[in-house]
Amino acid sequence: MKKISVIIPAYNAEKTLMDCYNSILNQTYQNFEVITINDGSSDNTLEIMNNMSKLDNRFVSINKKNGGVSRARNTGFEHSTGDYIQFVDADDTLKPTMFEKLVNLIETTDADLAICRFEHPFFQTYYDNKVFDLTKSDELIELCQDPFGLVMPWNKIWKREMLTEAFDVDEKFSEDELFNLANLPNLKKVATTNEILYNYYIPAHDDPALLNSCIGRLIKSVESNSYHNSFYWLGLKLLPKRMNIIKSAIEKNKLPINSVEDLCYYKLIDYSVYTLPAYIGMGVSKQALVQDYIEILSESNFIKGFKSQRKYGLKLKNLSYPAKYILVQKFINLCFKIYEQKHHDKNFKISYAFMSVFLTLFTEQTHNLNTVNLNAKLILNMQNNSTKEANYVKRMFEDDIIFYNYNHFAVFSNLI
Repeated sequence: MKKISVIIPAYNAEKTLMDCYNSILNQTYQNFEVITINDGSSDNTLEIMNNMSKLDNRFVSINKKNGGVSRARNTGFEHSTGDYIQFVDADDTLKPTMFEKLVNLIETTDADLAICRFEHPFFQTYYDNKVFDLTKSDELIELCQDPFGLVMPWNKIWKREMLTEAFDVDEKFSEDELFNLANLPNLKKVATTNEILYNYYIPAHDDPALLNSCIGRLIKSVESNSYHNSFYWLGLKLLPKRMNIIKSAIEKNKLPINSVEDLCYYKLIDYSVYTLPAYIGMGVSKQALVQDYIEILSESNFIKGFKSQRKYGLKLKNLSYPAKYILVQKFINLCFKIYEQKHHDKNFKISYAFMSVFLTLFTEQTHNLNTVNLNAKLILNMQNNSTKEANYVKRMFEDDIIFYNYNHFAVFSNLI
């Protein structure tokens, strides 16, 4: 039985760390080591770590001065000895069968990486049970287009030898996505499961820890109209690093590079739409979001990202500023309405519904849709009434017919 190294960066985690530990102790797969890195905590985190190390020799404690989550994860990896690697956050918990099921996925499919779905109040991944062959362009595109599948570090178990690139210690936003992307060229096969095996924790609204978190800071920046510090604009700042990673992939010659480059810009579109549930769930006002999205829709790299969609049959509409402003208001209002739907149906794919609204309002079809591309697939789903998300969005537009064109799934721009 191969060993899993579980790497946990911990900073002031005294309230949650034992729950995290207990979820690991309750795993059905018991051949593991847990390496916890105390990242300069000022509470009792280190004491909890040391006590656990005394009780169970599989738990290793490392104490270091505060240097950020990336340095802590890199330190944990350097001290790990397992055949498999999993990163876990100190305030999260695992379902009891997570280790067993992901290791079984790797060993039965000969995959280099196994990914599961996760429980999160705002973000979702929608992978089904599948094995992706990353030497095939279409399958690489499909893997990467899941909204948060390759963004998070903790819903995955890696073969150790696949991790040749460290976390970027200079990057404070989306360092986990850059890490996943940097190691992507090492992979030939990725296995995914539709089971939810990881629980992500976000503090309550009145918990000071929330305001100090990455999400909390981003929410605050949007509400204060500090546009260029929201998800999209921080993602835009990462574009040069993404391009450097792609150049490295070209040198390794392991991936269909043109597809990866397209996805580099496509990710900016993700940041503009798939992050909306966090804003809405955290109480950001509609007007603050409208102002941010007006800026985004005019940004040159966002427009460039959508130009790569033309090969799949979609393009952005050429809208006047007044038309754009009205449609952004419509978009935000409809997304608030969709957000309520997730409370009635836990399996409702809210991110895909948001994107379906965006595509309906702001894009038009240029030729036959190529559903290798997720956006093209979402439009086709609406045309064919093939998913509950598509049906829900379509019904919303039918209730507001002045904005809806049955033939083109587009707005009547001439009415504005």
